[in-house]
Amino acid sequence: MNNPTLLNDINNKLTMSSSSTVGLGQGLKMFQVNPNPVAEIHRGCGMLSTSGAKYISVSAENLTITLKSYPIQWVVYTNSNTLRVRVTITGVDNNNNEVTEDIDTSGTSTILSTNFLKMVNDINLKNGNISTNDIIYCERTIVPGIQQILKLELSALYKANPYFMCSYKNGVKRTARFRGITSLYNTAANADIDLHIFKNNSINTDGNGLHLVAYKMYNTSSSVTTIGVTFPKEGIAEMNPGDLAVFYRLTSATAITNINFVWSLHYTL
Repeated sequence: MNNPTLLNDINNKLTMSSSSTVGLGQGLKMFQVNPNPVAEIHRGCGMLSTSGAKYISVSAENLTITLKSYPIQWVVYTNSNTLRVRVTITGVDNNNNEVTEDIDTSGTSTILSTNFLKMVNDINLKNGNISTNDIIYCERTIVPGIQQILKLELSALYKANPYFMCSYKNGVKRTARFRGITSLYNTAANADIDLHIFKNNSINTDGNGLHLVAYKMYNTSSSVTTIGVTFPKEGIAEMNPGDLAVFYRLTSATAITNINFVWSLHYTL
């Protein structure tokens, strides 16, 4: 085992293979199940519904990314006065540790998180049911002078969790590698997509960040594009705890852009 505190005790499996699928020929072979270094997968989705060059987030407005060591409470609320469910949010605290917290919704009333977080990476339904018209929001609280529109949404039809911050987990350092885009949708052609990576505790304004030429994802040539791209294990970009990744649409020619992406988190043991 690579790490018994983080994984189950099944590291390998036996499987039958044929010469058409395995270069070594037909027979019973051992394959590693858990990659080395140990990895976990994070899946995210960003959405835009208005034209303009901006971050592919949830809000239609541009973002000001402020990652200086300034954790704050987030709020959870819904679009229905009667919606009472329990959700789990996964975020990153001031020490860049992954933190999970269960929050019970109270209709449209805002419920503060117990933890103070730099970023929330994910929101999931833990107990209860939601209908197709229900939406659950998780949003950073507003601070004078550091106002940011950082929001996640969860419904029965979709989940939008567009921001991803790398973090420690269980006291172990992880690095994150960008592994792929499962789908990308645009309503207009030629929408350049960049991957912006903000370093730990940096302060950057809208449109800035580490966006090298190698991180330009696509210049889509058709009005409706569906793409499934998986990069190799080493990925095409790597982050350390506290670094934040957000996709950025440079071109204003399209109104709607949706992107689904995958990061792998590798433990440095």
